[in-house]
Amino acid sequence: MGPILPHRAARGGGPRRRDPGQPLLDIARVVVIQGSFGLFLGIMWWRYRNLAAIVVIHVIANGWGVAVVLIDG
Repeated sequence: MGPILPHRAARGGGPRRRDPGQPLLDIARVVVIQGSFGLFLGIMWWRYRNLAAIVVIHVIANGWGVAVVLIDG
């Protein structure tokens, strides 16, 4: 579970958004979100075999929040 939990903070989840007293629910949410995204990328790889497209999708999914902050200044 080590690599999954840091994504919780990267995705904006935390005490300011949800009740911090529900760690099992938070872990379940992370598993579902990361699992569905991983399944999506796996299907894209299986269908198109285009690593550049997979990397672009992953960068867009992880970096849209940073891009918004950089664009707004």
